[in-house]
Amino acid sequence: MNNVRLMGRMNVNYESGKMDILFPTLCKARHFDLVMVHVREAKYDPHFISNLRLSTTRHILLFGDHLSTMAKMAGELKENYRLAKIVNLDGAPNGSTLTTIMRLDLA
Repeated sequence: MNNVRLMGRMNVNYESGKMDILFPTLCKARHFDLVMVHVREAKYDPHFISNLRLSTTRHILLFGDHLSTMAKMAGELKENYRLAKIVNLDGAPNGSTLTTIMRLDLA
């Protein structure tokens, strides 16, 4: 919360926790402009995808090292969201992985 005060963004709510537990409860009670999801290959949950599909979140930001899992998630969200942008970042120049960031906008 100190960073929120330092940036002068007191009208913004930040939530953190396990998305598969926290998100269904929060999306029923509140409206979010942006949801950031760290995609892990082993944590792909179809129930979470259906909750994302039913929410009225305007933007979804997917990021992670598993491009195939991210593509699968984006494909399942294509009825409600359109792919706005994809960016690859080489965060570990000495390694062989790229971090991919996808922005999906509500259609």
